[in-house]
Amino acid sequence: MRVFEAVDESLKEALGGVRDVVYFYFRLRTGLQAKDVAERPEALVALLRDIFKAGAEIFEKRIMEKLCAKFGVDLGKVGGTDVAALIKRLVAER
Repeated sequence: MRVFEAVDESLKEALGGVRDVVYFYFRLRTGLQAKDVAERPEALVALLRDIFKAGAEIFEKRIMEKLCAKFGVDLGKVGGTDVAALIKRLVAER
């Protein structure tokens, strides 16, 4: 649930209610609800990149910051990890 909270807070801060559009397309592509984003993080990343193109990097960085804060991980130590890999790592370590 912390993964969804980090994603949701990041998208809400940046997009407000428009984040629901992201969730709508996530559900269409994966058949999963937004709260289940940890099951298909690579689909979330692909969706953000499809919608926002190069601008997706801003969302990805913010999501990574929120994830690290929620899980007590030093962002500087995750290196070149992308959002999907970080989510998978954090879920596996739970």
